[in-house]
Amino acid sequence: MLYVVTMLFVILLPVSTLASTSTKSPPNTERPPSSSFDLICNLENTLSDVVGFHSEQFGKASFTTRRFRIDLGSERWCESDCVETSPLYRVDDRDIVFAASGSPGVTDSIEMVSRESGQFTERIRIFSQVDPLKIEVFMTKGVCLRAPFTGFPAKRF
Repeated sequence: MLYVVTMLFVILLPVSTLASTSTKSPPNTERPPSSSFDLICNLENTLSDVVGFHSEQFGKASFTTRRFRIDLGSERWCESDCVETSPLYRVDDRDIVFAASGSPGVTDSIEMVSRESGQFTERIRIFSQVDPLKIEVFMTKGVCLRAPFTGFPAKRF
């Protein structure tokens, strides 16, 4: 019986050693992207009334460029002159959500950028208190490009 156990041990040792060395992956030599960066977004603003399934845009669209400063490490962001920072609402592997708020049946808003496509979306909906099928929608859409981080304001105290 002792001989069988010894043989079993001798046979299993090389297999387990081989298995543990063959599953190692090569070291990752790529530098991870910085968690602090700016986004420069070229955007189109529209205003629409939505009644049921019908949508009507008012006036011509306007175009603007917005610059966001983002630090995923501290989960903070600011825009333009960056007088002060705000907490990011949510960050996941797909989206960075700057802000989201709402009051059911009255208004809701979201401001976000896709980490995969760079697509920026800001939507503000105001629900009519007179006509339950009518919604006023302010929409800003466009594409953002990554730029070097330009920093946050210094803390005064």
